[in-house]
Amino acid sequence: MLNVKLPTKIHPQKNHLAKLPLGGDALFVAELVKKQAQPFLFIVNDGYQLQRLASEISVFAPELRIAIFPDYEVLPYERQSPYNELIAERLRTLWQVQHKQIDLLLVQATTLQMLLPPQEYFTQRVLLVKLGDKLDSEQLRVQLSASGYQCVQQVYEAGEFAIRGSIIDILPMGSKQAIRIDLFDDEVETIHVFDSKTQLIIKPLDAVEILPSREYPHDPQSVRQMAAQFCAMFPKEQGSNLAKDLKNNILPAGVEFYLPLFFAKCATLFDYLDDTWQVAYGDELLGQLNLNWQEITKRYDYYNYQFPCLRPSELFLSTDEVFAKLKAHQCWEIAQTGEFYPQFSQLPDVAVMHNAPQPFAKLLALSKQFKIILCVESLGRLEILRQTLLLQQLKASQISNFTQLNADKIVLLQAELYQGFAYAKYLFITEADLYPRGKITQRRKRKG
Repeated sequence: MLNVKLPTKIHPQKNHLAKLPLGGDALFVAELVKKQAQPFLFIVNDGYQLQRLASEISVFAPELRIAIFPDYEVLPYERQSPYNELIAERLRTLWQVQHKQIDLLLVQATTLQMLLPPQEYFTQRVLLVKLGDKLDSEQLRVQLSASGYQCVQQVYEAGEFAIRGSIIDILPMGSKQAIRIDLFDDEVETIHVFDSKTQLIIKPLDAVEILPSREYPHDPQSVRQMAAQFCAMFPKEQGSNLAKDLKNNILPAGVEFYLPLFFAKCATLFDYLDDTWQVAYGDELLGQLNLNWQEITKRYDYYNYQFPCLRPSELFLSTDEVFAKLKAHQCWEIAQTGEFYPQFSQLPDVAVMHNAPQPFAKLLALSKQFKIILCVESLGRLEILRQTLLLQQLKASQISNFTQLNADKIVLLQAELYQGFAYAKYLFITEADLYPRGKITQRRKRKG
């Protein structure tokens, strides 16, 4: 069993950790979250690191409930709204955080700086439907439309609903499966999950929670109030097409960058985290936040001449504000330079020597000192590698998780790691480490 040792002295405010190799950071964070037994926020620099860590941490700790809080994937002040799928995932993640359904939440630094709807927004806008409830289908139509849902003939995408007599179909935001509510007169008789493509019933439910479809209220009254706030903040724009559209309940693309006009006070991601949450991040976070802020102010200066924009301080957290909020949590800062954390190191050279009498000579030599864990992306490739090793008189047993580690010197595990690393007596090796200039590397580049 893997057992990463944490520092002997843990500070309640801020802990400084030595550098970790790629892959090793996922193992360390997985062990840190399990041993601290508290929910964690992990702040990363970019989307690639976000996806890599989410995937690799789940390899080392499949029991952890891991979630990603996605970015808008729209540059600041862009006249474009995020895709519905991203909004759905963001809303679902915030709802899960509120209801303590996440052990580890990963977020980009840029996403962390953005303002969010207040927590009360969910309390007021989430619709709970249970078996036996009295439900007026026409009133439900009004409620769903006010929450930004689109009424259609047949639901296909998140944020759509259809009402056909006593049958109500909804594809809630944050869900990949549609919900069918069947009424008997005005009473909820059955609730089922069903496949929106085949219309086949999948399973029954006792209740369903329907999240709003946007991060801002969509009902006419809220939009009129937002329009009034817009005109008060930008009095010269009262006769503009944008102001007229808002007054007519027409929201433009990119309205997310006017979020503070919908609420008396916006929230930040930190406001959704109680004081039990701990935070981990790299020591380059300060520089990354400063770069983000420079880019935000640069884009504000550019776009503010084209259309009215809220100031950066009204839409985003500055670097100082982020670090001020971090003080409310126990933090773990991971160095990006210097010596490695104890027992972690870079992987030694294990490349296959194709023209040598024993191509796997390096692997064979290392197996006398270390436990070799060969991580392969798929079962098919795992079997190919196992057969290749057998041809070289190297026996490798297959395991499905780390609890099955045995006395064998070489084991095979289906797991997707970007690159290998060394920890204590273990060497985690990927196909790309074995064949650094072979087909695996080329295939990865094409996939990227």
